[in-house]
Amino acid sequence: MSKPESEKCSSLGTWIKNRRKELGWSQAQLAYKVGYSSKEAIRKIENDRYGAISPERVERLIEILGIPPTEQATFRAWARPASLPAGFTLGEKNSPIVPEVTRDLTTNTSHTSRTWRIALVGGLVMVLLVAATILALREHPISENGLVLLDGPSDRLIQVEANGRAILSGDHVKAGELVTVTFAVRNNDSRPVRINSLVIGARGPGAKEKGWSAPIVPFPGLSNILLKPGERVEYRQSQVFRQPGDYFVEPNAQDVLGNWGGIQPFTRIEFSVTD
Repeated sequence: MSKPESEKCSSLGTWIKNRRKELGWSQAQLAYKVGYSSKEAIRKIENDRYGAISPERVERLIEILGIPPTEQATFRAWARPASLPAGFTLGEKNSPIVPEVTRDLTTNTSHTSRTWRIALVGGLVMVLLVAATILALREHPISENGLVLLDGPSDRLIQVEANGRAILSGDHVKAGELVTVTFAVRNNDSRPVRINSLVIGARGPGAKEKGWSAPIVPFPGLSNILLKPGERVEYRQSQVFRQPGDYFVEPNAQDVLGNWGGIQPFTRIEFSVTD
């Protein structure tokens, strides 16, 4: 009997990295599936360079990576360490959490000056990166989770219809029926936000088992959208579902940097197609 992943891995980052590779995904692909705007977030998590992952992201990671129910409690505990201070990193699962500079000093005090030189260079690089990012944002505003949100009543953020009847999670659609999906997004930021593409992400058949790895059902998208502060745009497109099986639909957006991600609050309608 094979050991649980939590016993084979030394940290959460290793656990996620191993599982991602087993599924054959790149860091960018996993970031998209979880709803991050770029692969940088996944890179930091896999290198254990994070503070605490939000509960919503943790649950999506559990779902997407297929973490077994017997290991989900451990996964959540590793992903949400209690009160992790800024500047600290999560090391081996049985190691104390300590600042990296302190760890270097206690290991070998002769490395003090080299450590501070590295920290200084790293700080300068970070300042340059922040400056470049600010300039890029001024030139090309981008959509970010938390700025562009699904808009509408909480129980109707996505509306799915087939032949004039509403389709809710758990409902059935006949193969060959035209399915129409409607949702709206609003810019909640204080600056204009540009979205390269707005589309409904549809997967199936086999969506319950494979999630975002299931076959794509292509819906038409809206392109090159510029939303002023407080402005909203509605998406309404249709597609025919021909193959029997289980499916889901969920809104997705691509920012001007080419990064795909979900739109908060992440909302999904799951249904079945029958003969």
